[in-house]
Amino acid sequence: MFFRMLGPLEVALDGHRRPIALGRTQRRIVLAKLLAEVNRTVPVGVLVEAVWGGCPPRSAEQQIQTAVWRLRRSLAEAGADSDHIETTASGYALRAAEEQVDACVFRRLTRGARAQAAAGDPRAAIARYREALGLFRGPALGDVSAPFAESVAAQWEERRVGALEECVELELECGRGHDLIDELTTLVRRYPLRERLRGHLMSALYEADRRAEALAVYQQGREAVVAELGLEPSPHLSETHSRILRGEPVRGGPGRAADGAGGGAAPAPLAPPTPPAWLPSDIPDFVGRADQVDRVSRVLVGDGGAADRPRIESLTGPPGAGVSALAVHAAHLVRDGFPDGQLYADFAAPETESADEVLHCFLRGLGVAESAIPSAPRQRVGLYRTLLCDRRVLVVLDNVLTAGQVRPLLPGGPRSAVLIAARAPLTEIPGCRPVEVDALSTDEAVELLTSMVGLERVLQSPAAVHGIVRAAGHLPMTVRAAGAHLAGRTDADLSAYLRRLSDPGQRLDALTRGTLDPRDGLRRRLAGLPGAAVDLWYVLGLRGEEHVGLDTAAHAGGVPADVAERLLNPLMDRRLLDPAPAAPGEPPRYRMRELFGLYAREQALLTLSEAVRRRALLSSADVGVERPARAVSAVG
Repeated sequence: MFFRMLGPLEVALDGHRRPIALGRTQRRIVLAKLLAEVNRTVPVGVLVEAVWGGCPPRSAEQQIQTAVWRLRRSLAEAGADSDHIETTASGYALRAAEEQVDACVFRRLTRGARAQAAAGDPRAAIARYREALGLFRGPALGDVSAPFAESVAAQWEERRVGALEECVELELECGRGHDLIDELTTLVRRYPLRERLRGHLMSALYEADRRAEALAVYQQGREAVVAELGLEPSPHLSETHSRILRGEPVRGGPGRAADGAGGGAAPAPLAPPTPPAWLPSDIPDFVGRADQVDRVSRVLVGDGGAADRPRIESLTGPPGAGVSALAVHAAHLVRDGFPDGQLYADFAAPETESADEVLHCFLRGLGVAESAIPSAPRQRVGLYRTLLCDRRVLVVLDNVLTAGQVRPLLPGGPRSAVLIAARAPLTEIPGCRPVEVDALSTDEAVELLTSMVGLERVLQSPAAVHGIVRAAGHLPMTVRAAGAHLAGRTDADLSAYLRRLSDPGQRLDALTRGTLDPRDGLRRRLAGLPGAAVDLWYVLGLRGEEHVGLDTAAHAGGVPADVAERLLNPLMDRRLLDPAPAAPGEPPRYRMRELFGLYAREQALLTLSEAVRRRALLSSADVGVERPARAVSAVG
C-alpha cells in the first residue's frame, strides 16, 4: 500500500500504478486529514471541522464514522489491509510505515541529503535531493476541496522550495550553474521575494559570463523588496551584487573573503547549518488541556484559517495555571511543521531585558553575524521580518506582560507562526484571541499528583489525595509542588500533609518546593501595577472573603466606587481577581481565589498600616456579611 499526498490524493497497492477508488468528496477529505497527520490520532471533532467547517450537521459524527467504514471497505475490496485506519479512544489514526507515504519518504530523503552534504559528499546529496523533489506531482492534496488542504499545500510547498534551494546551492558548488539558469529563472518569477533563490540565479548567470543579466536580476529583486516591504535587500544579496560589480568570484558564500579580494567583505546573514531549536524540553507528565491543545495546534499549523494570514495564538490564565507549560507542550507538538527552526524567549528570565534584546538574540539565532545586525531598532525589525518572510519558524514568547513586548517580534508573512504565553490578555494585537487556561479538573489534578507520588500511595489514601488537590486550588503549579514534596519523602503520610495544608497559616509554605513557589508567581503578576491597585488587592485579601462587591471594595479601600473599579480592572486583566456573578443592573462583583487571598493577607499584615487594616475590616457595604475570625484577628 502506498499513500500519495504530494500532489492529487492517491492510494495504490504496492507494485500497482492504478489508484484505488476512494469515492465521494467527504471520504477523500477524511482520508486527506488522516494522511496529513499520519500515525497520529485525529479527534472526531477535528475531522468534522475539516469536512464541514463551522457548520456541521447534527449527524456529523455519524457521517464521519460512515466515511471511515466506507474507506476501510474500499481498501479491503482493492485487496489492501483495512487495518490501516485504526479507531482510537478519541478519534481515528492512519497507520503506515515510512516507506508507504510519499511525504515521509520525502522527509527521509532530505534528511539523508543534508547528512551527506555535511559529510562532504555533495554529488550524493544532490541525487537524494532530486529524488525527493521528484515525489511532487503538483500541490499537496491539490484535488481535496477543504480549507485545511490549502494550509497543508502551503506547508509542503515551503518544504519543497526549501529543499530545492539547498539542492541548487550544492549544484552551483559542483559547477552545474549553466544547467540551472532556466529552472532558477522560473522559480524567481514565481517567488520574487525569496532572496536565496535570486542569489543563486545571479551566481549562475555571472558564472555563465552573463554579468549584465545577473545585475538586472538583482535590480528587479531590489525593486520588488522595496515595493512590497519598504526594505533594502538583505546583506547576503547585496554582497553577491557587490562582488559581481567588482568582478570577483561569488562562489564560496558570504562571510568568506573572495579569492584575491585581499580584504574580505562584511559578514552577512545566512540560514545557519542547524536551524535554531530553542524550545525548553517538553513536559513528560503533562495532563489535561485537550481542547486548548487542539485549538492552538490547529491555529499554528494553519488548519484554523487561510494560509495567507499571520498565525498568532495567545494563552492566558491565573498564576500557577500552567500557561507556560501548555505553550511549550503545544509548541513541541507542532514543531515538525516549522523546519526552519523554533525561537523561544522568556520575558521573566533575568537576562531578558527588553523586546529589542530578544530581537538581537533572535537575529543571531537566525544566522546573522554580530557585525551585520543594524543598530537602529526599526532596521532590526525590518531585517528580522525579511529573514522570516521565506522561512517557516515558530516563535514562542513566554511570560509576556504587554503588547509592546510582542509587536517587534511578530513576523511579517504567513509562513511563520507565533505562540504567546501572556500574563494578561493581549487583545489589542490584531488577530490575537486569548485562549483561557484555568485550574485543572479534579480528575486531571489527581492524575498529575498520582504521576508524581505513585498509584499505590494514592490508592491507600484517596480522600487525602482529593483534599490535597482541593487545598492546592487545582492549579498545576501548586499540585506539582505538593507532588514534589511528597515524592521527596516517600515515608510522608498523605493525611498528615493534608492536615498541614488545612492550616491557612502554613499552606503557602507547604505548597512551596524549590522553584515551585506560588508567592513568586503572584509577585510577578503584581509587578508594574499601580501601588493603589496592589494595596486594594491586599485589603481584599485581608478581609478573607471569596466574593466581594464593588461597593464593599470601595469602602474597604477608602476610595469612591469609580476609582475602585479602575483599580480593580488591571487586577482582573492579570487574573489576580475573577469576575463573580452579579444581578442585572447591580455593580460588579469579584472573586479572589483562596490561595491568592492567603498571600494578599500576608502582604497586608507586612505592608499596610494598622489604620488601613482596621478600616478594611470594619467598613462594610454588604449588610449581613460575616467577617472570618482570622481576618478580624488582623485588626490591631
